[in-house]
Amino acid sequence: MPKIGQAHGINAREMINRSIAFYQKMFAHTCKMDWETVRTIAKDWQGISDSAETALINILILNIRTEIAFGMFNDGCTNLYWKTKGNTFLAQNWDWMEDQKQNLIILDIVNDKIPRIKMVTEAGIIGKIGLNELGVGVCLNAIKVPGCDTTRIPVHLALRLVLESSSANHAVQQLEKVGLAASAHLLIGDKEKALGLKSSAKTMMFITEDERGQILHANHLLLQHEGSVDAGWLADSPCRQRRIQELATMYGVSTDREPCMMLFVCWMIMMDFRIRFVGMRRAPWDWMRRSLV
Repeated sequence: MPKIGQAHGINAREMINRSIAFYQKMFAHTCKMDWETVRTIAKDWQGISDSAETALINILILNIRTEIAFGMFNDGCTNLYWKTKGNTFLAQNWDWMEDQKQNLIILDIVNDKIPRIKMVTEAGIIGKIGLNELGVGVCLNAIKVPGCDTTRIPVHLALRLVLESSSANHAVQQLEKVGLAASAHLLIGDKEKALGLKSSAKTMMFITEDERGQILHANHLLLQHEGSVDAGWLADSPCRQRRIQELATMYGVSTDREPCMMLFVCWMIMMDFRIRFVGMRRAPWDWMRRSLV
């Protein structure tokens, strides 16, 4: 879909360049590799592609398949699916580094071969959280479990695949066939049902709706995955899990939109208190609400 990519690049050019600058700094801090070193490697890729008479992108994919799948940087968040008698909701808040906030964009993807998609993403990333015109939506929780299977697809490509699907079931069926290369929780829902797809590099498990029609999730494993150990990346994740469960129980008897909104309003107030008075380093971004009806 080259035209979609071109529109993304033209309309978000400045933000994409800022995203590159943001991750240049992050790479230097986290993996001690500067951007020029990476560019030097890329020159070798160009030489290979020229000699092999194939597109540079093909060599690039071959050489960074592991980094695409496992070396990416993900966020911390809390999300929910909530089906009531009158409405169905899929929602999440999103905690990440403030320097990257300015590079958030909303993609409106129109293509005859797939449903229309609206997606909140970082400029330059083709798959993130969003909703399509058929009412299929997806939210994301990062899970820090070591391991990567390079025969499976990257998490961000999996998110895009969900948004190109005709139903939650269809999305799950596709992901079961290809698998996710690294650990993540994808909350996939439509107006009829939802599944929490919990993946590690070795396993794939599912969380179903509870008796209130809800799925609630933060950033740690809720199910036991054989051979996988949660590294406990975000220490506040169990606290957030308990809190959203408490709030969902408190508001769970209602069928209106407002209680769902209040879950995240209450959560944001609590997070703001913790940041200002406890000194949390991560700051919450604006929460996001979607109705799937």
